[in-house]
Amino acid sequence: MKDTITHKGTVVQSGRGTVDVLMRPESACGACHARKVCGMEEGEERILNVITINAHTYREGEEVNVSISEGMGIKAALIAYAYPFLLVFVLLIALLQSGISELVAGLSGLGVLAAYYVVLYRFRNRIAKDIQFSISKIEQDNGIEE
Repeated sequence: MKDTITHKGTVVQSGRGTVDVLMRPESACGACHARKVCGMEEGEERILNVITINAHTYREGEEVNVSISEGMGIKAALIAYAYPFLLVFVLLIALLQSGISELVAGLSGLGVLAAYYVVLYRFRNRIAKDIQFSISKIEQDNGIEE
């Protein structure tokens, strides 16, 4: 699918409607058109919690594909990076233009940023319902040629 970002991962744990998948950046991530949205270009391993009704069919150590629509990926990137940046930037400009000292403006920016992420944490369940990942098994080649 053209509008889907897919990445391979390894199942770490599964059960109770969720599958935890270890995501490792791959060499192909550097050339991917969606690397900015996905966030895998930073080179860090991440564990992603994928909600699925078929969680019981996945086993620890199994290779899987995790997908998200490009639109949802962009929305997640906006919530995590763009909105807090704009919030702090606008606040700093407004406070500095009103004559507040740089120290107070900077501390206010940090305070607003902390408050933003606390609110984001409080609404994590609502956001998780809106931004959904899908998981699928990778077809294994059993070596039989036809």
